[in-house]
Amino acid sequence: MENIKFNFIPSQAKSIYQYKSLRTKVLKCNANITFNKQCLSNNLIPKYANIKIPHTSKAASFTQIKIHTTRIKDEIRFLYMKKTQLNKSLYIAHLKVAQEWGDTWPLIRDYIHNSNNTDMANIIVVLTAVYIFNLSKHNGMENIKFNLPLTFLDSRWKAKDSGPNGSLTLICS
Repeated sequence: MENIKFNFIPSQAKSIYQYKSLRTKVLKCNANITFNKQCLSNNLIPKYANIKIPHTSKAASFTQIKIHTTRIKDEIRFLYMKKTQLNKSLYIAHLKVAQEWGDTWPLIRDYIHNSNNTDMANIIVVLTAVYIFNLSKHNGMENIKFNLPLTFLDSRWKAKDSGPNGSLTLICS
């Protein structure tokens, strides 16, 4: 896509920046959901879910495991509710900006989506991979395999690294 420069006065750009901000929040929420699902599937415990109970019996160790999984599942549920609210707000902002900008809005929206996707892709994929790798080392796991969605990645990454279900598979060792 060509580089298009838009010159706005601050009052005109306010609604566009609100849309961009909401779009970024939705992408971060998606990344958090993915991270928590990966932790759940690999039996990793993020720092926020680490609750310690004295190991005095077999029941205590069973409870410890259940607390961790319940905390992560609750976080995933919360993130899905947050994502729903953000998507509603994003939809309202989209309608507002589309009415305000008319025919130029699709160009602006495409530019926002392309810039957000490429910026967030590099940040999210690398940070998620590093954090899960560090968690696996902390939990004593030598090799760990996890999948990251390719929704953020551009076509040259898909061609190189796509897995069987359209995901990027990373193996940390």
